[in-house]
Amino acid sequence: MIPAGGPFKVLLIDSNVYFAKRLGDALRREGFEVVSSTKRLSPTTLEYDAPSAIVCATNMREMGALEIARIIHADPKNANLPLSRLAMEASAP
Repeated sequence: MIPAGGPFKVLLIDSNVYFAKRLGDALRREGFEVVSSTKRLSPTTLEYDAPSAIVCATNMREMGALEIARIIHADPKNANLPLSRLAMEASAP
């Protein structure tokens, strides 16, 4: 459910295109505005198209969610930007 006051923009970062699309579609159905990135995070993304929150995969090839969180939160403008990490586990046969 979207908080009162307009669209809540979520930046979704995941190198798995299929998973990013599925999660993005689910968030859109709930009324969120979703911006997806399947590549490395660009500083201009936060500068010119600031999200309300970030959802990030933990196991990306270039860098993980913890490194991205350190980079984002190092900038005082983004110090309080919520970042949620997603981990995918393989299920045992």
